[in-house]
Amino acid sequence: MGGIRVMVVDDSVLVCRALERALGAEGFEVVTRLNPIGTGAAIAREKPDVVLLDVSMPALDGGEVLATLAQARRRPRVLLHSDRDPAELEALARRHGADGTIPKGTPVAEIAQRLRRLVRAPQTRRRAVLVVEPEADRRARITDGLAGFADVTSSDSGTEALLLVMSPRPPELVVASTELDDLPLSKLAREAIRVDASYRDRFVILRGPRGASFTRVEGFHPPMVDHDAAPSAIRDIVLSLEPAS
Repeated sequence: MGGIRVMVVDDSVLVCRALERALGAEGFEVVTRLNPIGTGAAIAREKPDVVLLDVSMPALDGGEVLATLAQARRRPRVLLHSDRDPAELEALARRHGADGTIPKGTPVAEIAQRLRRLVRAPQTRRRAVLVVEPEADRRARITDGLAGFADVTSSDSGTEALLLVMSPRPPELVVASTELDDLPLSKLAREAIRVDASYRDRFVILRGPRGASFTRVEGFHPPMVDHDAAPSAIRDIVLSLEPAS
């Protein structure tokens, strides 16, 4: 299977040259980058199918590159290519939504097989999630926890959130705090359901530290999570919900 375009991002000249030569011999189109800074722009320009990303680079850590790529609405498949401990590498891949890992030193034939298999596999579309939380630190923590698994938009305003729900490209899932300052959460929920009834099943409510109450909406029973819950707990709830069809 030829024509697969691979971008190798590694600060080692030897690694880049070796992979460019070996994967080229396997029929891949290979572009290399020694500097991870600007990788997002390079991906937009080169349009690779897969990125082989080193995670131990002095200029910009691979985890930081992944966090940046996670914000892109469309990104290529990403495989982490490193000599780090395999368990640590797998954890990093899960945290940032990478598509897998390949230890350095893996035979080229196996790398080629993994690349072909990955490109053939259907790509799961990431969900569009709106996080509505007035407190900046909590909002950032939740957004970071979801970034590797979803296309995340955040807002500190219930009014702005309602406008986003009513926009031509509304979020599939809404994670909203009980402590919105400008619009009661119950009103946000009612209006969202009025726009699209499926929001009854696509909400997560964050209970804020001030203990603000939530006026129940008939037929609306969303999962609730405390504001100080680990981002992974919020992520697990979000991923368990049904996205828009």
